[in-house]
Amino acid sequence: MTHLEFFTLFGTEQQCKAHWIELRKKQGVICKKCGCQKHYWLSKKEQFQCAKCRFRTTLRSGTIFDSSHLPYRDWYIAMYLMTSSKKGISALELQRQLGRKRYEPVWCLMHKIRDLMAYREDQYKLNGEIEVDEIFIRVANTLEVDEKLQAGKGSQRQATAIIAIESSKENDKGPKGGKRMGYVKVQPIKGHGAIVAKRALEKMTETLRKIVSDKGHEFGTLSTLAEHEAVLSTQENNDEHLPWIGVITANIKRAFLGIYHSIKRENLARYLAEFCYKVNRRKFGMEIFERLLNISVLPKFVVN
Repeated sequence: MTHLEFFTLFGTEQQCKAHWIELRKKQGVICKKCGCQKHYWLSKKEQFQCAKCRFRTTLRSGTIFDSSHLPYRDWYIAMYLMTSSKKGISALELQRQLGRKRYEPVWCLMHKIRDLMAYREDQYKLNGEIEVDEIFIRVANTLEVDEKLQAGKGSQRQATAIIAIESSKENDKGPKGGKRMGYVKVQPIKGHGAIVAKRALEKMTETLRKIVSDKGHEFGTLSTLAEHEAVLSTQENNDEHLPWIGVITANIKRAFLGIYHSIKRENLARYLAEFCYKVNRRKFGMEIFERLLNISVLPKFVVN
């Protein structure tokens, strides 16, 4: 969907609201009181009424729009810009695009959308052969005035994350040594030990055939999960055995520093979920927006 097509279909509040009504009818509504799934749409009240107990459900209830007073059009534009922009969009830029006076509602809106992306990403697990590494991402400065900045892995300015990428070798020719990149997962972790890395990887994967990593001590126990190949971390070895790790790591750091400038440690998982959501749907083109919109009405997902 191009910008012109989007604003032709969803250029007004009425168009967005009408589309949202049809989405809710298509996905169905579950009654909070009795669990019945048969409802009638009351156009004058703009609510769904349960056919069994006559309990009424508002148009936003139980969806990502729940408890939000922002217009439907703002939500549609936000989801479209967040999925159509390859490197992302900052809350300040979205605030300008929407013409909103206050920053906080826009910031909360974007985090709710990221929570939805994270919910969807959790439904998928990595399989087959994967590349694994530990990466460090610069986060906002939270140092006290009299606190000394530590160097290395324990720095207060660095957050640690585990990156895992499906990487299957189809042939010996072509880019990246003939390896094809599949799904990507990046999740923050606390600590640098082998147990922490192993537990994080267990949550991200399902049926593994082979794990390729560098010779870091944090990957010393991965042989219990699958065949483990540990390679010496050099430019030549990384290009041959861990080709996609470097690409994705560079893309994450460029996007975060160039677009968001400063990310708080407690919100890092949300930004990583947004990044992975778009990378894992890179072949869908402009359909990513429509896919996100379709799951935003799911009653299974309720934003905290």
